[in-house]
Amino acid sequence: MKVIADTGFLSSLAKIDRLELITEFFDTDEFSVPTQVIDELKDSKIYEIISCQISRENSEGIIRTEIIEIDYSQLGYSRERYGKGEIACIELSEDKDILLIDDRDAKKLAKEEGKNCYDLPTFLLSCKKKGILNSEQLEHVIDDLENEDSYHFTDEIEERLIS
Repeated sequence: MKVIADTGFLSSLAKIDRLELITEFFDTDEFSVPTQVIDELKDSKIYEIISCQISRENSEGIIRTEIIEIDYSQLGYSRERYGKGEIACIELSEDKDILLIDDRDAKKLAKEEGKNCYDLPTFLLSCKKKGILNSEQLEHVIDDLENEDSYHFTDEIEERLIS
C-alpha cells in the first residue's frame, strides 16, 4: 500500500507543520507525491517547507517524489476540470493505495475510478478515532488551518471533530 498526497492536502498540513500526521496515521516512513504536485507548489511560500521534507539521494525525508508520465489522450475523463497534480495522483494510485485529496470534484472522480480516498476532515476524524489526536489537539489543528490556510470546516464537521 502506498499513500499519495495531492497538492491541497499536502499544502494544508505543511502550513501548520503537521505532515507527520500522515506517516503516523498510516504507520509508514514516507508517503508519495507526484512531481506534478511539487511543480504546482514551486512558486508558493510553502515549497520551502515541503522541499526540506523530500527524500533525496543524500538525505532522508518523509516525502518521496514519483515521476509519472501521463498520456492525456488515454484518460477516461476530461482533464480540463482537474489540476495536473490531481490527475497525476489519481493516475499514480492503484487498487490498495490511499489517496489524500481535498478537491471535491477530484475526490468524486477518484472514487468513481475505485480509489480509496481521504479528504482532510475525514483524515482528521480518523486520526481522532485512532487516538493520534484528541479533541483539544484537534481544536488547535482546526484553528491553525483556519489561520494559516484559510481552511474552513462546516459547523457539523467541526463539532464531530472536537466533541
